[in-house]
Amino acid sequence: MQIIALRNINPNEEILTSYIDTTLPKYLRQKSLKETYNFECRCTLCTSSLDLELREAVFCPKQCGGTCPIPLEGIDSPVELIRISPCIEAHSTCSESNLCQCSKCRAVLKDTGAIIDAVRVGQEGLDKATALQSKDPYKSLQLTTNLIPILISSGLTPSSHPLLALSRLHQSLLIESLPSPPTQESLDDAIRATTRSSAGLSAILPYGHPIRGITLAELGKLLAVDEPSPCQPSSPAEAALRYPPSGPPRLKLALETMLRARNELLVGFGAWNEGGQVGKDAREVIVALEKEMMVWKQGVRNVLEDTPRPVVFKS
Repeated sequence: MQIIALRNINPNEEILTSYIDTTLPKYLRQKSLKETYNFECRCTLCTSSLDLELREAVFCPKQCGGTCPIPLEGIDSPVELIRISPCIEAHSTCSESNLCQCSKCRAVLKDTGAIIDAVRVGQEGLDKATALQSKDPYKSLQLTTNLIPILISSGLTPSSHPLLALSRLHQSLLIESLPSPPTQESLDDAIRATTRSSAGLSAILPYGHPIRGITLAELGKLLAVDEPSPCQPSSPAEAALRYPPSGPPRLKLALETMLRARNELLVGFGAWNEGGQVGKDAREVIVALEKEMMVWKQGVRNVLEDTPRPVVFKS
C-alpha cells in the first residue's frame, strides 16, 4: 500500500480515511454512514460551519458570479427534508426570514419552488439511472441526457448534488458507448460531459486529489483524439463561442489540460512515482501533443514564407 499526503501532517495528528464519496452533500454522507456503520460522522468536513456548501448551491439570479444555497422552504415532510436537503445549520444564508441570498451581492433567490422540484426530480432520476447503469446502459444514458439540462436550467452549479453525480455518470456512459472510430458528435458530447464533471470536482476537492487528476487526464485524452469531421467556424466570434474548439485551438487546449492533469497526478500519486500509471500515460500524451504542435507551427511558418509579399511602389 502506498500513502500520499496532499498536505503537511503534524506530529501526533490522527489520520483518518473516508468510508464514502466525499463529493456527496453532508446529509447524504451522514445518512449513508448511519445506515451502513451506525455512527454519526464528526470529521472536519461534516462539522465545519460553512455559510455556503458548494455541494448544494445555485448560481446567483442576477448572475453576479456569486452563488446561493439550495432553498429549504416548501419542504414539509421530514422524510422529504432528509432526501433532498441538508442540515439547516449548513444554510445560514437561508435562515433569516426564509430568504436564500447570494453570497456575493445578497440578491434574494425567488423561484425556489422550481429549484426544489428540479432537485427532487434529479435525485429520483439519478437513483433510476444508477440502477440501470449495468442492466440497461442505453436507458441510463437517456435518463442522464434528459435530466442534466433540467438541473442546469434551474441554476445548479456544476459541483451541486445531484447535478455532479449525474454528470459523472453521464460522462462514464458516454465514454463507454463511444463508437470506434468515434463520430464528431459523440466525441464532442463526451468532451462536454467530462468538462462539466471536472469543473464540479475542482470546486469541492483539494488540488492534487486523485479523482481531480484522473478526470482532467480523461478530458485531455478526449481532446487529443483526432477529429473525424473538424468544424470550421465562419467567424472569430463563432470560434470563441464554440466548445469544444476545433482544429489547432483544440490541440492547444488538449496540451494545456494534460499538463494540468499531470501536475495534479504528481501530487495525488506522488512525484517519485511519476504520478502513477495515469501520470505516466499523461506524460506520453504530452510528448505526442508537443510534437504535433511543433509540426503544426512549422507548417504555418512554411506557408508564411511561401506566400508572396505585396510589392509597394514608392512615388
